[in-house]
Amino acid sequence: MRNLLEPEPLKVCLLAVPARLPPENLEVSEQIWLILRVIILVDAFLFKTFLAVVPSILRSRVAIELENLAVRHQIGGLQRSAAKPAKLTSGDLLDVSLSPLA
Repeated sequence: MRNLLEPEPLKVCLLAVPARLPPENLEVSEQIWLILRVIILVDAFLFKTFLAVVPSILRSRVAIELENLAVRHQIGGLQRSAAKPAKLTSGDLLDVSLSPLA
């Protein structure tokens, strides 16, 4: 079964117009209907193309958001497991202040 959201090639739409007589041999009303049919077929092609592109844009945005969430989670875990800098005590500060005297 064919996917309805999958765009058809443009040549298929244009070949669907019946090649009866050259337009100059048709009456004006027939020419108008032939032109309208071509316009409708091209519009249908563009609409199907639009329907195929929009979900892919939205899907990629959701995928990016999920990837960002996963990366933030990894960064949080790495920050928690990283070695913490040593906390200085008052004794360390006293040692630093007295070290030039030694």
